[in-house]
Amino acid sequence: MKAMIAILIGLSVYANVHMKGFCKNSIKSEGSVLHKDDISFYESQGRTYAYGKSLDEGNFLKIFTKEGVETIPFDYKVMDMKEVGNQIFLLQPQNLMVLDKETLKLEGLYKTTHQYLEKKHQIAREFEVLGDQIFIAHGSFGLSVLDKKTGEITKEAIFNLPHGPNQISQATGIAISKEHIYLSYDNVTYNFGTKKRAFEGLLVLDHELNKLKALSIKQNREALHEPSLSIVDGKLYSQNLGHIYVYPTKNILKAKNFWPKRRLFKFNNESQLLGKPIIKKDKLKGCFSKYNPERDSFSAFFDIFIPKF
Repeated sequence: MKAMIAILIGLSVYANVHMKGFCKNSIKSEGSVLHKDDISFYESQGRTYAYGKSLDEGNFLKIFTKEGVETIPFDYKVMDMKEVGNQIFLLQPQNLMVLDKETLKLEGLYKTTHQYLEKKHQIAREFEVLGDQIFIAHGSFGLSVLDKKTGEITKEAIFNLPHGPNQISQATGIAISKEHIYLSYDNVTYNFGTKKRAFEGLLVLDHELNKLKALSIKQNREALHEPSLSIVDGKLYSQNLGHIYVYPTKNILKAKNFWPKRRLFKFNNESQLLGKPIIKKDKLKGCFSKYNPERDSFSAFFDIFIPKF
C-alpha cells in the first residue's frame, strides 16, 4: 500500500512539473490585446489531462505522464472528458469520441443529439457516466442519454423550467450522486417586458429522470455564467468563470433558492482562477493568473489552493 502511494505521489510530482510550463504559456499578449487560453483539467491515476483551446495550438488534448507530455490536436473543441476503465471519453459540441487509453486510437464517434444544431446555446457542454449510460448536459436541448457500449442515443429530454413560455435556458453542467442527477442552467433569453431573465439555477432529477426540484438563483443579487458542476466529498461545486460556488448536497432539496454556502474567488496572493481546475476534497489545482501593476501585465502559473470550509 505504501509503495502504491509513493508511486502515485511521484507521478503527481512529474505532472505538476509539466503543468507549470503549460500554465506559464497560457497567457499571451499581442500588442495591447491579451489572450487567455481556454483550459480545463482532469486527473486520473498516473495521468493528468488538459484540454480546451489555445491561441498557439487551437483545439487540443494534452496528456501529462511521467514520460512527458503528449498533445493531440482536434478539429472541434473538447468540452469535457472522462477516463473510464481502459477508455477515454471526449465530449465535443455534438459528438462523443472514444479513445483507447493506451494506444489513443479512435474506438468510437457518436452523435449526441438527433436534433439539428445551429446555435451555440444548443451544444453539448458536460457529461457524466453512470453504469452503462452516459448523461450529457446539452444546452437548450436539455439532457441526452447515450448507451455507453453502443453509443446509441436512448433518450433526449427537455424539462419544464420555472420561467415564461418563450424563455430559453441552457443546461451547461451536470453532476451525479448516488441518488440524484444535478443539471445547472444559465439563461439565454431576457424578457424586456417583465424585466426577467430565463431560468438560472439547478434542476434536481432522480436516476430515472423524474424532476424532483428546480431551484432558481436570486436574480436580483447574482447571475450564473455557463456553470459547470462537480461533486466532491458531499459538496456540489459550480464554476462560473473565475468563481466557484459551493453547496452542501444534503441541503439542496430543502433549499428555497440555489444559494451557495461558500464562494471561492480569492485565491493565493490575490490571484485569479484561469480555466477549470482539478477539484479534490481539500484542494484546487490548476492554472491561475495575476496582474502586475508595475509592469502593467498579467502572468500565469500553476498553483494549488487549499480552501477553508
